[in-house]
Amino acid sequence: MTIPETVKAVFGNDYLVTSVTPVRGGTQKTVHRITCSNGFMFLHYAWDDDKNLFQEEMETSKHLFSIDSFLDNGKQIRSAGIAVPDIYYASNETRTAFVECITGPDFQRELERGTEADKKKVSAEAVDVAMALHELTRKSWGTVRSPEAGSCIEPHEKEAYTNLQFISSKRKLPLSALHSRLSLLAADIEPRNNYAFVHGELGPNHLLRSSSGEPVLIDIEGARYYDREYELSFMSFRYPYWETPATCDQNRFHYYLFGHHLSLAAGAIKLQERGYEDQNFARTLEAFHLKRLQHFPLLPQ
Repeated sequence: MTIPETVKAVFGNDYLVTSVTPVRGGTQKTVHRITCSNGFMFLHYAWDDDKNLFQEEMETSKHLFSIDSFLDNGKQIRSAGIAVPDIYYASNETRTAFVECITGPDFQRELERGTEADKKKVSAEAVDVAMALHELTRKSWGTVRSPEAGSCIEPHEKEAYTNLQFISSKRKLPLSALHSRLSLLAADIEPRNNYAFVHGELGPNHLLRSSSGEPVLIDIEGARYYDREYELSFMSFRYPYWETPATCDQNRFHYYLFGHHLSLAAGAIKLQERGYEDQNFARTLEAFHLKRLQHFPLLPQ
């Protein structure tokens, strides 16, 4: 069925599609805002490998972004008491979904336009969301459906080194020194057999404000069971007034922080090469993380 036909089948004959508008920003799926003749709006998600800007990495990725992970993770996140947009319709066959359109601002906008008190409140709310997710634990890391054996450190270190090699092939970086830094950080980590459920990219652009004022978490396909420090280190450079929780393993925190800078710098370069629509954003992202990488060896452990 076409989108208009599916809309009628899902919502009824009173829902006639009047406009389909692309929503900018997606790299792993396409998103369109659909408006109906009665004023109702929703989002159309489509997981299309041909339009995935990171399809070259899909064969080796252990946490593929798909409709399956979208549905699985939504259930997990709701069980932690965190809101996600309602799902009106989902099809594994067509790899599409109709999802609630949250019209409130994202936390990024609130950080940019709010007072200092607002920024502290938003940062604290994001931490509360993370802490609620991290209450979900199990003894193995991996996606909801596919637990992985052993530690997550070894495959992460391999992925981080792959990112470092890629960046060094494109930009002037001290490969040997940064590789040594990565190895030293990994060597300081003690074994663990308890993993938390993490969003993976819990930045202010992935939290929306509902009409009732509660946080709503989006872009959830990459969530999985992992070291909670992976999440916390990412949040540390995305939110002002950040205070790392006392229970955080500092060795893991610094290791994953280094890995995030590698991953995001490499991703930013790929976005520039693969025709991402917001090239200025990609260049700014690259510059930020390359600068952090170059100064990282000077940071205290």
